[in-house]
Amino acid sequence: MKKFFIFIFAIFAIHATCRAQGAGIENSIQISAGPFFQTGQLASGLGLGVRLSYGLAFPLGVKWSLQPGVGIGYKRSDLRNIGKAGGMTYSLGQADLFCALRYRLGAGKSGLLLGLAPDVSFTLWQGNANPVLPPGEVGYKDGKKFRPVMFGLMPSIIYQFGQRWQVGLECNFGITEAAFQLPGSTVHDDNRLHTVMLLFGVRF
Repeated sequence: MKKFFIFIFAIFAIHATCRAQGAGIENSIQISAGPFFQTGQLASGLGLGVRLSYGLAFPLGVKWSLQPGVGIGYKRSDLRNIGKAGGMTYSLGQADLFCALRYRLGAGKSGLLLGLAPDVSFTLWQGNANPVLPPGEVGYKDGKKFRPVMFGLMPSIIYQFGQRWQVGLECNFGITEAAFQLPGSTVHDDNRLHTVMLLFGVRF
């Protein structure tokens, strides 16, 4: 977490310096929401993910731009089990560091932006709604234990309206295992977390 806060400080320091030098840096605030799902032998059911992020857009010529940023997100698994007797769901809070490289299609103020970003996610908290495992099942008494750090790739396709407003689709595909193996289990669960979210943003 120390690196996360250092990165936040660095972003604001770079922003203040570039603004003072008139480098044309823009702020970007985005909110995303959409389906959250997992892959792996012990994957949970379909859930919901939301994220709020802030970044700086650095122009790299006419077509290209670089946007480092930070975000905070919330994931909830197995929406169909919420309120169901014996239904297992879990929640997960994460802080993200990312750096998106984006390419603009077409000319003018409005147009499509294609992006790709590496993402580092830090686990802030996790919780389980129904922590009791079924009789005979081996595992943690409070369910899955998620790793403190995960890595992913974030492709995106965004349409920008003029200089300010953005709407698009942003995905986050986990490329490293998300959860520790349950103690005593003979199943190696190659569990990875993924989201496909609708994005709304503003640049200023």
